[in-house]
Amino acid sequence: MAAFSVSITRWRMAVGSWARSAGTTAALTLDTGVNGLRDRRYRAGAYATTTMGAGYIDAAVAGAVHQFETTRHVAFVAQLDPQLGGGPLFGGGIDRSSTARYDGRDVTGFIESGISRTVGPVLLQPFAGLDASRVSSDAFSEGGAGSIDFVASSAASASLRGAAGIRTARTLDAANGGVFAPRVEVRYLHELLDGTAMVPVAFAEAPTNPFTVTSAPYGAHAVAASAGFVFSLSRQLLLSANYRAVFASTDRRQAMTLGIAF
Repeated sequence: MAAFSVSITRWRMAVGSWARSAGTTAALTLDTGVNGLRDRRYRAGAYATTTMGAGYIDAAVAGAVHQFETTRHVAFVAQLDPQLGGGPLFGGGIDRSSTARYDGRDVTGFIESGISRTVGPVLLQPFAGLDASRVSSDAFSEGGAGSIDFVASSAASASLRGAAGIRTARTLDAANGGVFAPRVEVRYLHELLDGTAMVPVAFAEAPTNPFTVTSAPYGAHAVAASAGFVFSLSRQLLLSANYRAVFASTDRRQAMTLGIAF
Protein backbone atom coordinates (compact mmCIF):
# COMPACT_ATOMS: atom_id res chain seq x y z
CA MET A 1 0.00 0.00 0.00
CA ALA A 2 1.31 3.43 -0.93
CA ALA A 3 0.43 6.59 0.98
CA PHE A 4 1.50 10.12 0.19
CA SER A 5 0.31 13.42 1.60
CA VAL A 6 1.24 16.90 0.44
CA SER A 7 0.11 20.12 2.09
CA ILE A 8 0.56 23.63 0.69
CA THR A 9 0.10 26.62 3.03
CA ARG A 10 -0.88 29.59 0.91
CA TRP A 11 -0.45 32.42 3.39
CA ARG A 12 0.22 33.31 6.99
CA MET A 13 -0.31 36.43 9.08
CA ALA A 14 1.39 37.18 12.39
CA VAL A 15 1.01 40.04 14.86
CA GLY A 16 3.11 39.95 18.02
CA SER A 17 2.78 36.55 19.65
CA TRP A 18 -0.50 35.72 17.91
CA ALA A 19 -0.87 34.31 14.44
CA ARG A 20 -3.37 32.65 12.18
CA SER A 21 -3.00 30.51 9.10
CA ALA A 22 -5.52 29.57 6.45
CA GLY A 23 -5.89 28.30 2.90
CA THR A 24 -4.17 24.96 3.50
CA THR A 25 -5.08 22.27 0.98
CA ALA A 26 -3.89 18.67 0.90
CA ALA A 27 -4.53 15.37 -0.85
CA LEU A 28 -3.95 11.82 0.38
CA THR A 29 -4.12 8.75 -1.86
CA LEU A 30 -4.06 5.13 -0.69
CA ASP A 31 -3.88 2.63 -3.54
CA THR A 32 -3.64 -1.17 -3.39
CA GLY A 33 -4.54 -1.70 -7.05
CA VAL A 34 -8.18 -2.79 -6.66
CA ASN A 35 -9.02 -0.83 -3.50
CA GLY A 36 -8.36 2.84 -3.04
CA LEU A 37 -9.08 5.97 -1.03
CA ARG A 38 -8.67 9.60 -2.03
CA ASP A 39 -8.99 12.32 0.60
CA ARG A 40 -8.93 15.96 -0.49
CA ARG A 41 -9.06 18.33 2.45
CA TYR A 42 -9.19 22.06 3.16
CA ARG A 43 -7.84 23.21 6.51
CA ALA A 44 -7.79 26.47 8.47
CA GLY A 45 -6.60 27.24 11.96
CA ALA A 46 -5.09 29.63 14.46
CA TYR A 47 -2.34 29.47 17.04
CA ALA A 48 -0.87 31.54 19.85
CA THR A 49 2.49 31.47 21.61
CA THR A 50 4.02 33.29 24.52
CA THR A 51 7.33 33.12 26.37
CA MET A 52 8.20 33.51 30.04
CA GLY A 53 11.95 33.75 30.38
CA ALA A 54 13.32 30.40 29.13
CA GLY A 55 9.84 28.86 29.17
CA TYR A 56 7.15 28.98 26.51
CA ILE A 57 3.52 28.01 25.98
CA ASP A 58 2.08 27.18 22.55
CA ALA A 59 -1.58 26.54 21.75
CA ALA A 60 -3.41 25.92 18.49
CA VAL A 61 -6.76 24.89 17.07
CA ALA A 62 -7.54 23.82 13.50
CA GLY A 63 -10.42 22.42 11.51
CA ALA A 64 -10.70 20.68 8.17
CA VAL A 65 -13.35 19.61 5.69
CA HIS A 66 -12.66 16.33 3.85
CA GLN A 67 -13.96 15.03 0.52
CA PHE A 68 -13.58 11.25 0.36
CA GLU A 69 -13.70 9.01 -2.70
CA THR A 70 -13.41 5.25 -2.11
CA THR A 71 -13.20 2.14 -4.29
CA ARG A 72 -13.83 -1.32 -2.79
CA HIS A 73 -13.38 -4.58 -4.70
CA VAL A 74 -15.03 -7.84 -3.60
CA ALA A 75 -14.22 -11.16 -5.30
CA PHE A 76 -14.72 -14.77 -4.25
CA VAL A 77 -15.56 -18.10 -5.85
CA ALA A 78 -18.62 -20.03 -4.71
CA GLN A 79 -17.83 -23.44 -3.21
CA LEU A 80 -19.76 -26.66 -3.78
CA ASP A 81 -21.26 -28.26 -0.66
CA PRO A 82 -18.64 -30.58 0.92
CA GLN A 83 -21.26 -33.36 1.00
CA LEU A 84 -21.33 -33.14 -2.79
CA GLY A 85 -17.57 -33.28 -3.18
CA GLY A 86 -16.58 -29.67 -2.45
CA GLY A 87 -14.41 -27.55 -4.70
CA PRO A 88 -15.17 -24.36 -6.65
CA LEU A 89 -18.55 -24.10 -8.35
CA PHE A 90 -18.21 -23.26 -12.04
CA GLY A 91 -19.75 -19.91 -12.88
CA GLY A 92 -20.48 -19.12 -9.21
CA GLY A 93 -19.18 -16.36 -7.00
CA ILE A 94 -18.90 -12.61 -7.01
CA ASP A 95 -16.49 -10.18 -8.65
CA ARG A 96 -17.71 -6.62 -8.17
CA SER A 97 -16.44 -3.12 -7.35
CA SER A 98 -18.27 -0.40 -5.46
CA THR A 99 -17.54 3.32 -5.11
CA ALA A 100 -18.63 6.05 -2.74
CA ARG A 101 -18.25 9.78 -2.24
CA TYR A 102 -18.91 11.51 1.05
CA ASP A 103 -17.70 14.34 3.28
CA GLY A 104 -16.05 14.43 6.68
CA ARG A 105 -14.71 16.92 9.19
CA ASP A 106 -12.07 17.07 11.87
CA VAL A 107 -11.23 19.49 14.67
CA THR A 108 -7.85 19.32 16.38
CA GLY A 109 -6.06 21.31 19.03
CA PHE A 110 -3.08 21.19 21.33
CA ILE A 111 -1.42 23.00 24.19
CA GLU A 112 2.28 22.57 24.84
CA SER A 113 4.75 23.97 27.34
CA GLY A 114 8.52 23.61 27.46
CA ILE A 115 11.88 25.18 28.16
CA SER A 116 14.29 26.52 25.54
CA ARG A 117 17.99 25.97 26.17
CA THR A 118 20.93 26.81 23.93
CA VAL A 119 23.85 24.39 23.87
CA GLY A 120 26.51 25.88 21.62
CA PRO A 121 24.83 26.64 18.27
CA VAL A 122 21.95 24.19 18.94
CA LEU A 123 18.58 25.01 20.51
CA LEU A 124 17.10 22.26 22.74
CA GLN A 125 13.46 22.24 23.83
CA PRO A 126 12.17 19.55 26.20
CA PHE A 127 8.36 19.81 26.34
CA ALA A 128 5.08 18.28 27.47
CA GLY A 129 1.50 18.84 26.39
CA LEU A 130 -1.92 17.56 25.39
CA ASP A 131 -3.28 16.83 21.87
CA ALA A 132 -7.04 16.55 21.27
CA SER A 133 -9.00 15.72 18.11
CA ARG A 134 -12.47 14.78 16.91
CA VAL A 135 -13.10 13.21 13.49
CA SER A 136 -16.52 12.69 11.91
CA SER A 137 -17.90 11.44 8.60
CA ASP A 138 -21.26 11.80 6.89
CA ALA A 139 -23.57 8.95 6.03
CA PHE A 140 -23.02 7.48 2.57
CA SER A 141 -24.23 4.81 0.16
CA GLU A 142 -21.96 2.87 -2.18
CA GLY A 143 -22.85 2.16 -5.77
CA GLY A 144 -21.76 -0.36 -8.39
CA ALA A 145 -21.90 -3.68 -6.53
CA GLY A 146 -25.64 -4.20 -6.20
CA SER A 147 -26.80 -6.04 -3.09
CA ILE A 148 -23.36 -5.99 -1.43
CA ASP A 149 -23.00 -2.20 -1.58
CA PHE A 150 -22.55 -0.68 1.86
CA VAL A 151 -24.93 1.87 3.38
CA ALA A 152 -23.11 3.59 6.26
CA SER A 153 -24.44 5.88 8.96
CA SER A 154 -22.66 9.01 10.10
CA ALA A 155 -19.95 8.37 12.67
CA ALA A 156 -17.50 10.21 14.93
CA SER A 157 -14.53 9.38 17.15
CA ALA A 158 -12.33 11.38 19.52
CA SER A 159 -8.78 11.23 20.83
CA LEU A 160 -6.98 12.85 23.77
CA ARG A 161 -3.25 12.19 24.05
CA GLY A 162 -0.63 13.26 26.52
CA ALA A 163 2.74 14.07 24.95
CA ALA A 164 6.33 14.48 26.13
CA GLY A 165 9.46 14.84 24.05
CA ILE A 166 12.40 16.91 22.93
CA ARG A 167 13.00 19.16 19.94
CA THR A 168 16.31 20.37 18.57
CA ALA A 169 16.96 23.06 15.97
CA ARG A 170 19.80 25.12 14.55
CA THR A 171 19.90 28.34 12.56
CA LEU A 172 22.35 28.75 9.67
CA ASP A 173 22.97 31.80 7.53
CA ALA A 174 22.38 31.17 3.81
CA ALA A 175 24.54 32.57 1.02
CA ASN A 176 21.74 34.83 -0.26
CA GLY A 177 21.31 36.53 3.11
CA GLY A 178 18.43 34.28 4.13
CA VAL A 179 18.24 31.85 7.03
CA PHE A 180 18.16 28.04 6.91
CA ALA A 181 16.81 26.36 10.06
CA PRO A 182 16.72 22.54 10.24
CA ARG A 183 14.91 20.80 13.10
CA VAL A 184 14.38 17.30 14.54
CA GLU A 185 11.78 16.19 17.08
CA VAL A 186 10.90 12.98 18.95
CA ARG A 187 7.86 12.66 21.19
CA TYR A 188 6.07 9.95 23.17
CA LEU A 189 2.25 9.88 22.97
CA HIS A 190 -0.16 8.22 25.40
CA GLU A 191 -3.83 7.81 24.42
CA LEU A 192 -6.22 8.68 27.26
CA LEU A 193 -9.48 7.74 25.49
CA ASP A 194 -10.72 4.67 23.64
CA GLY A 195 -8.37 4.00 20.72
CA THR A 196 -10.99 2.57 18.35
CA ALA A 197 -13.49 3.98 15.86
CA MET A 198 -16.86 2.40 15.03
CA VAL A 199 -19.08 2.92 11.97
CA PRO A 200 -22.65 1.48 11.73
CA VAL A 201 -22.99 -0.22 8.31
CA ALA A 202 -25.61 -2.28 6.48
CA PHE A 203 -25.80 -4.02 3.11
CA ALA A 204 -27.91 -2.20 0.53
CA GLU A 205 -30.28 -5.19 0.27
CA ALA A 206 -30.78 -5.35 4.06
CA PRO A 207 -30.71 -1.77 5.41
CA THR A 208 -32.72 -2.73 8.52
CA ASN A 209 -30.08 -5.23 9.67
CA PRO A 210 -27.00 -3.10 10.40
CA PHE A 211 -23.71 -4.24 11.85
CA THR A 212 -20.74 -2.32 13.20
CA VAL A 213 -17.34 -1.99 11.55
CA THR A 214 -14.72 -1.46 14.25
CA SER A 215 -11.22 -0.23 13.51
CA ALA A 216 -8.15 -1.94 14.86
CA PRO A 217 -7.25 -0.43 18.25
CA TYR A 218 -4.79 2.40 17.84
CA GLY A 219 -2.91 1.42 20.99
CA ALA A 220 -2.27 3.44 24.12
CA HIS A 221 1.40 4.06 23.33
CA ALA A 222 3.03 5.62 20.27
CA VAL A 223 6.24 7.37 19.27
CA ALA A 224 6.24 10.24 16.76
CA ALA A 225 9.35 11.52 15.00
CA SER A 226 9.72 14.40 12.59
CA ALA A 227 12.46 16.22 10.72
CA GLY A 228 12.35 19.25 8.48
CA PHE A 229 13.49 22.76 7.83
CA VAL A 230 12.40 26.36 7.33
CA PHE A 231 14.19 28.40 4.69
CA SER A 232 13.76 32.16 4.81
CA LEU A 233 14.31 33.58 1.34
CA SER A 234 13.38 37.08 2.50
CA ARG A 235 11.39 38.78 5.25
CA GLN A 236 8.20 38.15 3.31
CA LEU A 237 8.79 34.64 1.99
CA LEU A 238 9.33 31.38 3.89
CA LEU A 239 9.67 27.86 2.47
CA SER A 240 9.30 24.79 4.66
CA ALA A 241 9.37 21.01 4.44
CA ASN A 242 8.57 18.52 7.15
CA TYR A 243 8.58 14.71 7.33
CA ARG A 244 6.56 13.09 10.12
CA ALA A 245 6.17 9.43 11.11
CA VAL A 246 4.08 7.86 13.89
CA PHE A 247 4.89 4.38 15.16
CA ALA A 248 2.30 2.55 17.28
CA SER A 249 1.75 -1.10 18.13
CA THR A 250 -0.98 -1.46 15.49
CA ASP A 251 -0.26 1.41 13.13
CA ARG A 252 2.52 3.15 11.22
CA ARG A 253 1.90 6.39 9.33
CA GLN A 254 4.11 8.73 7.35
CA ALA A 255 3.47 12.13 5.79
CA MET A 256 5.41 14.83 3.97
CA THR A 257 4.33 18.47 4.29
CA LEU A 258 5.53 21.27 2.00
CA GLY A 259 4.71 24.88 2.80
CA ILE A 260 5.07 28.41 1.53
CA ALA A 261 4.24 31.45 3.65
CA PHE A 262 4.25 35.15 2.83
